Amino acid sequence: MAAATPPSGLLTTVEAGEYLRLPARTLEFYRGCGRGPAFLRIGRHIFYRRPELDLWLESCRVDPSER
Repeated sequence: MAAATPPSGLLTTVEAGEYLRLPARTLEFYRGCGRGPAFLRIGRHIFYRRPELDLWLESCRVDPSER
């Protein structure tokens, strides 16, 4: 079960990976390729917002009837 959103509403890469059930390294790879969910860069730090993670998840949806 994913941890609750921190009070700041910002998730670290590890926390975002837990929420998405993906390894943090996968999110790092996606950032390097220009793929994946939107993120915030504050100095050297990377953060994600849960609504943006949800939007990205929805964009990954595949409807088998449309194939």
